[in-house]
Amino acid sequence: MNASPERTPRRVWCVLDRKPGHRNLARGLIAALASAQPISVTEVAAPAWLTPVGKLLQWLWPVGTALARSPAGTPDVVVGSGGNVLWYTADGQEGHVFKDVPYFTGQLSREMLRDPVVDANGVRLPSPQWRYLAYCYHLLFHDKVPPNPPGAPRLSEDSFTKPHYHRELERLASLAGVPVAQTFDDMERQLRDAGVMPSLDMIGFYSNRNPFLAKRYFNGGPTAVGLATFFVRDFGLGLQAVPQLRAGLLKTFEILAEGPVDDTNRERVLNGVRGSNWSDPNAPGGRAEPVYWFVCWDHAPRRPSARTRRKHPRVDNENIRLKDDLRREFDGSDKARRIIHSSDNSPEALEHLKHLGLDLDALRRSPPVC
Repeated sequence: MNASPERTPRRVWCVLDRKPGHRNLARGLIAALASAQPISVTEVAAPAWLTPVGKLLQWLWPVGTALARSPAGTPDVVVGSGGNVLWYTADGQEGHVFKDVPYFTGQLSREMLRDPVVDANGVRLPSPQWRYLAYCYHLLFHDKVPPNPPGAPRLSEDSFTKPHYHRELERLASLAGVPVAQTFDDMERQLRDAGVMPSLDMIGFYSNRNPFLAKRYFNGGPTAVGLATFFVRDFGLGLQAVPQLRAGLLKTFEILAEGPVDDTNRERVLNGVRGSNWSDPNAPGGRAEPVYWFVCWDHAPRRPSARTRRKHPRVDNENIRLKDDLRREFDGSDKARRIIHSSDNSPEALEHLKHLGLDLDALRRSPPVC
């Protein structure tokens, strides 16, 4: 993919099969490309008949490529994921996500794209180091670990939902010339050392319907119950929404600190809060980034209701759902914009304090703002 001085959008075809995981991965790669280069994307749905014969066609390629149905014109890049579409994407010359957040952290995506290697077939691949780290991330956070992996903490073929995952982990580590992770803690440490460990907020999304992640990161007991963080998002109003939302928060919470999202914290907040996903089709430009923050304390937290536990299993205080009321009150409609975002639980809020450069003990010793 050659750089263009005029930054002309590159034509990208995204070939999708019928498996949600493959579709999400392909769209995630597209999102990473869009962060580095203007692109124009055309999604190509592989035909239904491809599923049972896709792998056979990989062996026969290029025989049968005329059967592929492609858009008119010539793309600069063809993206696809999954064995059933490899054959289809190979004939490419003729806002994505996993569980509502990016498939990889933005930094990991950028590193994989930054310094690729070209194999004997002319295919561009991430360097061995980033292939190994991306695979660690994939195994740990993308539903590849059973609820109670046998033999834990030491990793083996039984630690994952399929035995070959561990063999591939060993192969990629050998290829990269690095020690293979022996435990999940090792895997997490390698991701942290490389600066690509997802935030707790992002892990919260990954933990939906994932008992392993829920137990590992969110079942360690209550931490500072009553702590909550709220972020005002910009839907074209800037800071105009802040006074009304502040008044609404004060009905339930004590505000320990507040302030703008500015040059001192913007990058950390954008990358570490809300799974780094600030996309919203109702916002100008399709993004509603945070512009203001509140750190709050609830002196009378309530046990989450059965409905909240069912819909939002990570919430540890029913009063957090005040944000739903604030959204409706602000817009005067049940179909309200998500103009205010919050932590789901106290551990998330504590991590948000780190992104804001704040210390909870110091805040609690200081007089409240409101």
